[in-house]
Amino acid sequence: MTLTKPRMVSKPAVWSPGVVLALVWFCLFTLTAWLPIPLQAIDAYPENALQAPFKTESHWLGTDQLGRDVFWYVVASAKTAWWLTFPPLAGATFLGVLVGTVSANFAKKPLVLRLLPSLCALAILLSLYYLGYLYKLGALQSSGISTSFWLLTAFLIAIIGLFYWGVRALIPRAVRRGTIQIPLDETIQRIMDFWTTFPKLLLLLLLSALSAPSLQGLGFWIMLTYWVLPARLARAKVLQTKNEAFYEAAIALGTTRQTRFKQYLWPAMKSPLITNFCFNASGLLGIGSTLAYLGIGLPADVPSWGKMLSLARYSFDSWWLFLWPAILLLLSILSLQALGNYFGKIKQ
Repeated sequence: MTLTKPRMVSKPAVWSPGVVLALVWFCLFTLTAWLPIPLQAIDAYPENALQAPFKTESHWLGTDQLGRDVFWYVVASAKTAWWLTFPPLAGATFLGVLVGTVSANFAKKPLVLRLLPSLCALAILLSLYYLGYLYKLGALQSSGISTSFWLLTAFLIAIIGLFYWGVRALIPRAVRRGTIQIPLDETIQRIMDFWTTFPKLLLLLLLSALSAPSLQGLGFWIMLTYWVLPARLARAKVLQTKNEAFYEAAIALGTTRQTRFKQYLWPAMKSPLITNFCFNASGLLGIGSTLAYLGIGLPADVPSWGKMLSLARYSFDSWWLFLWPAILLLLSILSLQALGNYFGKIKQ
């Protein structure tokens, strides 16, 4: 027997022309991110610098100060904007749903851990972190990398083994079998409160300073910045759904956790998460362009709309350097805002 949540019969949402145009623009934006760019399309040709648009067939949107074709540079910048927006936000949403669901499951009970396994797990994690740190520094990247790596690994395993047997020998059995109670939900709530005290732009500026400029690194910091709101939405929906009679009946029937999440918890949180995703994506496009405008987070050879706007400051007569990236950035933000409003109305 499968229990289903009762559904409200509502009037179907109307696809307005604005929503249709926003969806078409989003599809074109996504298609552009996956289309290959011709070789040497954005190479610099100083002899063609600052050509006005619609004057030549080869550069019909003009060229910039370095002679790069503005059309292909705008397309390449769209690829950068897409990859800096949607994959990191998808990862942040997944992380937020995971953290929020775990937090809601421990809202009324603490996390109980046994003392000895917890200490051993901590020692293993610290050892793995130390190995990764040495590898990153290049301490293991010598001619004898395999020998150095395996000797160090064997040494760390021996240290962990001695630590385990030392704890068993020196600490009484009653203490070793003791438990640690961690208020996991309260701890996660305080972490989220602390994380939200920083504006997203300021937080990305601080985190970007911890690593070298790279597209992957900036995407990782974006994921760590945007997980809080999805986590709060997921936690609230899980707690709300758990108080419903149909969910309690599903527990009484012995349904598995996976079944309950798939049939009851995920449908409850899906709509607000999609709406939040659209609004976060629209804001992130602006923040990403701001970081590129300031020259933070991205390498110099990665094209971006923000970099085009920054270069336009030095050529006030070259209006096309500002116009095309500004139009594309504005249309992308407005389309995501329109889709977010539409999904929000569907939920209502």
